[in-house]
Amino acid sequence: MSYSASAGLLALSVSLGCALVACTSQDTPTEQTDANTRPLATDSRSPSNTVTRQPTFETALCFLNKSTSSTSGLKLNTARTGALGGTYTGRIHNEKAGYFAGIRTSLSNGIRGARNEVRFDAVTEVDGDIQKTTQRWSFSLQAAELIGEVGADGAPLNRRITLQRSNCGDMETALGYTVP
Repeated sequence: MSYSASAGLLALSVSLGCALVACTSQDTPTEQTDANTRPLATDSRSPSNTVTRQPTFETALCFLNKSTSSTSGLKLNTARTGALGGTYTGRIHNEKAGYFAGIRTSLSNGIRGARNEVRFDAVTEVDGDIQKTTQRWSFSLQAAELIGEVGADGAPLNRRITLQRSNCGDMETALGYTVP
């Protein structure tokens, strides 16, 4: 199935985590409570002898494409550790023909490359059909673009997607649901 979206690019530098934190208001601090959390300080003079835990900041950047026949979004997540992942999701809607299709791609194990590119392991579901691929995305502060995709059999796929930078709330409103 060919799925296209239109226009744009998001700059990923060597210090992607810092760049993303500086360019989005979607930063949300969350307090870790797992065993891997590193205590910042223990105050033995405190009556409860409490441990202060270091917060983890997750950063999300969102991109959106809306046209008369499709709506799609990409949410790029960056962990404080620099790990990259995300979700590309959307729907094709041709109301005259009564045709509707949904697509969802989980992006994981992002590896930064040259020229603001990131390579992801991708698992895509289109109306119940699941495909595993490797995807290369190019990012700028204005947009995200799928610039390459290789199937599990090693064959290149000719799918191009371009999305414009968006506020995450606006993207989710346009899609009609929350994107992880």
